[in-house]
Amino acid sequence: MSAVLERLRGSAVRPRRNARLAFFGLYTRYTFQVYVQHIFVVLAGLLIAALTIDVSTQVRELLAASPAATGFDIPLRLAWYALLRCTDIATRLLPIGCFLGVLSAEVAMTVGRERLMISNTGRSPFQCVVPAVLLGIMFGGVQFTLDTFLRPMAMMAQISGRLGDDGRRADRTIDRGQRWFASKDALVRARIEYGPSPVLRDLTVFATGDDGQLRKVLTAASASPEPGTSFWLIKDGRLWVADGTGSRGFAVEVSPQTGEARADLGMDPLWVSHLDISPAYLPQVVLHSLAGSPGGVFDARIYRMMIQVRYADWFLPGSMILLASALSLFFLRHGSSFQRVIMLALIGYVVHVALRAINLLGGYGYVSPGIVAWSIPCVLIAVATTVLTLTYALGTGEGISGLLRKLFGGLPGRSHS
Repeated sequence: MSAVLERLRGSAVRPRRNARLAFFGLYTRYTFQVYVQHIFVVLAGLLIAALTIDVSTQVRELLAASPAATGFDIPLRLAWYALLRCTDIATRLLPIGCFLGVLSAEVAMTVGRERLMISNTGRSPFQCVVPAVLLGIMFGGVQFTLDTFLRPMAMMAQISGRLGDDGRRADRTIDRGQRWFASKDALVRARIEYGPSPVLRDLTVFATGDDGQLRKVLTAASASPEPGTSFWLIKDGRLWVADGTGSRGFAVEVSPQTGEARADLGMDPLWVSHLDISPAYLPQVVLHSLAGSPGGVFDARIYRMMIQVRYADWFLPGSMILLASALSLFFLRHGSSFQRVIMLALIGYVVHVALRAINLLGGYGYVSPGIVAWSIPCVLIAVATTVLTLTYALGTGEGISGLLRKLFGGLPGRSHS
């Protein structure tokens, strides 16, 4: 028996129903340490499994990426890619890793009778989750740092080195030929030189009227953004406008002599230069600029959603940790069993899937950005608080019926016999 358990045993000789709360006391420090150990073990396992799958399917492409790796460069390149991928994978797996890590710690403490001894000290369920709250604050900062800073930096390094599927897909140096995309007012076909200041080559812009009929067609050899404005400078351009009224779309006047023009094509140059890069990998300053762009963004909601998701990162790991701790205190208070542990693990997995699903729905515009970012953490905190309240009611001997009487017994208009 460890010295910590001996001290906890001494505090349990006389059970106290009202234990004094100490934020950094013996129980908090010990439980915090156990939680951290189990979370890191679980996260390490998840990262190893995910990286093994990721790297093993791309070894040939990784080593063949220009310049091709040979000799001692082979392990260095694989290690560098694994480090970059760790940042992205850890960002996705941290919440579920926190849940499973806390669940693993609670099962170990229950099997070792540590949780029983802690309960005998008279601590309420709300006092027992103090380490979970402190750990949630810490991992919230880790999640925010990963998602806001390290993940975009790692992805940009992948793109510049053309490493992995994501790096090759968003490579800025390859001429991919004619691309089709929608601006605010028209449909655009062009070859893109991403820049840093993008240039559109062999440009064709189509605008339709309210009736869906083609109204304007602009062709040009090239178009480049005018610094400090939303306009594009057209070179060697030609404009066709349909006869009749009702023409609308982009505003442009092409000089017949030079073929030059200054046009508002409804395309933000910053959006064009980051085309094909997921908003999850964009730096925060770029997200803010695109989220507030008046035009040139196919759907600005996905950028606003990503900003809210990053702010909610402060609460997501903590809500998962709090839920795991609360559910363990409720379902494992009389002992651990295989069925209960599997059930709790499945609850964490369902939450993980729900988080991915609601992000996907938000990306397609079916759910508002605020709901996507904040619904899951708020629901988890509410569920955890409810479970803790039920656990406290059962621990005091009142039961659920006694708790309900206490909550609703004093409502106005209730008759008393």
